[in-house]
Amino acid sequence: APTIFKNIAGSLIDSHEDSTIREYIMKNLIKVFEDIPAIPVGIVVDPLVKLIQESEGDTYIYNTIDFDFFVAIAKHPKLHPRNALQLIDILAKIYLNDLSYAS
Repeated sequence: APTIFKNIAGSLIDSHEDSTIREYIMKNLIKVFEDIPAIPVGIVVDPLVKLIQESEGDTYIYNTIDFDFFVAIAKHPKLHPRNALQLIDILAKIYLNDLSYAS
């Protein structure tokens, strides 16, 4: 199961430009996070944060599902403080740098 989870996380990163696939993967991961609280979300958070930092505004365009995904991660009992700080940093940058999300 850990290998499958890592592959799904990798697929999320690899398909970030296709909003339909990204939304499908994120919705399913949200469901998995809700149903299986023992799953470590850091496996997804680390590469996702790195991807967003590298491609923000260029190839990574935010959708509503992204924020739903951030909320699901933030609520997850296995969220490590380091990953929580990464999410706070990303969300603060979105708020400060993107006028459409600042209001």
